[in-house]
Amino acid sequence: MDNAHSCPAAIPNCTVPQKLAAADNWLATNIDPLIKSSDFNSPGGGLLIITFDESDLIDTLMGGGHIIWVLVGPDVKNGYVSTTCYQHESTLRFMSEAIGLTDFPGAAVTAADMEEFIPGDTGR
Repeated sequence: MDNAHSCPAAIPNCTVPQKLAAADNWLATNIDPLIKSSDFNSPGGGLLIITFDESDLIDTLMGGGHIIWVLVGPDVKNGYVSTTCYQHESTLRFMSEAIGLTDFPGAAVTAADMEEFIPGDTGR
């Protein structure tokens, strides 16, 4: 897993764009084969969440700012962008629902549901 915080080994004092390029390379090397696999792409197949847990240092909206959260899978709305503000607890609830749980841990109990990312009934 790559966290995009560290410089690549070959560039000990790198810039932010170089860190992001290294993270992009990691995603292309490790995630691209997964999302192109037939098992992942069959209906009811894979569900991948890619998230950054930190925003820009000056972005402190809602206690942590805007972060990148990407949902990939055959049963998600393609290209969908939500206008709702979610917290990490919503991601935990979403993942719990995806595996069939009906009781949620901790703050996920009252977290906003993220069902808007899944079109119709996907059998969750």
